[in-house]
Amino acid sequence: MPTEYISDYTRCPELNDYATRTFGPGAAPGDVIVDFANWAADLVESRGKRPRVRNDGFDPPGILTTKPELVVQYWSAGAGGLP
Repeated sequence: MPTEYISDYTRCPELNDYATRTFGPGAAPGDVIVDFANWAADLVESRGKRPRVRNDGFDPPGILTTKPELVVQYWSAGAGGLP
C-alpha cells in the first residue's frame, strides 16, 4: 500500500503485531513510527545535525515518546498539534 504516511492503522495490522511483540502489550502501531524516528534522529545527530520530523504517523499515542532532541513539527491536529 503506497502512501506518504499511515493515517489508518487498521489497514496495516502487521504494525500492531510488530509493536506488541517488540515493545510489549501496551504498545500501539504509532510506537513503531516513534521508534523509527528516534533511530533516524540518532543518525542525524551523529552527523552534528538537529533532527526534525512531521507529526504524521505518531497518532494514536502509545508507550514510546520521541527523544527530546527530536523536533516534531505539527502539521495536523493530532497529538497536541493544531486545534
